[in-house]
Amino acid sequence: MTTRAQLEADLKTAMRSGDDLRKSTLRMIMAAVKLAEIDHLAALDDAGIEAILQKEAKTRREAIADADKAGRPDLVESEQAQLTVVE
Repeated sequence: MTTRAQLEADLKTAMRSGDDLRKSTLRMIMAAVKLAEIDHLAALDDAGIEAILQKEAKTRREAIADADKAGRPDLVESEQAQLTVVE
């Protein structure tokens, strides 16, 4: 199963189960994949999608560090939950 197919299957499962956090995070990932495909004018392979997943995980880690410095435990918790889904 390709990475794209796995993401789509996970999104369908999240939608059926009503898991809003997982659903919104997977939609965000799929949007980033589609944006990259539009930029490159070609479909991404598994390596390209994995690179996007790594970029999104890095973004979440940076957001967690920034929120922690700002003393915002609510944002830290939210970003940590999203990071768990991305990983």
